Formats: sequence, C-alpha cells, structure tokens
Amino acid sequence: MKNLEFKGKVALITGASRGIGRAIAIELAKNGANIAINYNSNLKSAKETQKLVDKTGVKSEIIKADVSREKSIKLLIKQTEKKLGPIDLLVTNAGIALLSKDPLKLDYKIWKKTMATNVDGTLLPIKEVLPGMIKRKYG
Repeated sequence: MKNLEFKGKVALITGASRGIGRAIAIELAKNGANIAINYNSNLKSAKETQKLVDKTGVKSEIIKADVSREKSIKLLIKQTEKKLGPIDLLVTNAGIALLSKDPLKLDYKIWKKTMATNVDGTLLPIKEVLPGMIKRKYG
C-alpha cells in the first residue's frame, strides 16, 4: 500500500542515478513525490532510475549537473523548478571517494574536487532552495 504523504510535492535528489540516491528517488516516488533525478556522468543509469520512478505514476525529469560547481547547482535548481515546480524536498546525496589512503600520495586537485562535490555539493543546494521552503513553510 502506498503512503502518499508527498503527493504532488517536488523532490530533487542529487546523485540519484544509482545506489542510495536511486533507492531514495524510488521511495519518494512511491510516496507521491515528483522526482528530479540528478546525475553527473552516467545518463544510462539515470534513465534506469527514471524507468523505476515512472512505474509509480509520478512525474520525473533527468537533469545533468556537476554539484561541485556553483553555477551548475544554480542551473540544476532552475531547471528542476521550471520542469516540475518549486522544490519541496531536497536530498543532497551526490558524493565521490577519490582520496588515496596514503596522505603522502594525495593529489591536491583530487582533494579539491572531492571536497567541492561532497561538502559544497551539500551546502550550496541547501542555500539555494531553503529560502523558497521557508517562504512556502514546507521543506
């Protein structure tokens, strides 16, 4: 039995093309949320996620964005809201693990990319959508 707690709400899940992000997208869809499926490099997996989400009868959109880049995040939010409406639910799931176990072998560029994705990619989407959530008193 479906729990339609989020019927008609819009959920954006970063890193939704596979793994935990995919599972979250499917569960939110089962609960009635329309889903923005964010991916960065694997369109095939994003399409597989969309097929599973669409089986629940909600609307979904696939949106490519690199959450390590602020401009890309702003565009992701804008495209989501244009295609599905204001974002009610945000799951910042995207992450990468490129770090070496040996700190002496750690490449600084890889460190910067990892932190930009895992930290900035969490904070910046929140900062973008939170004002609207506060205004709508939901989110």
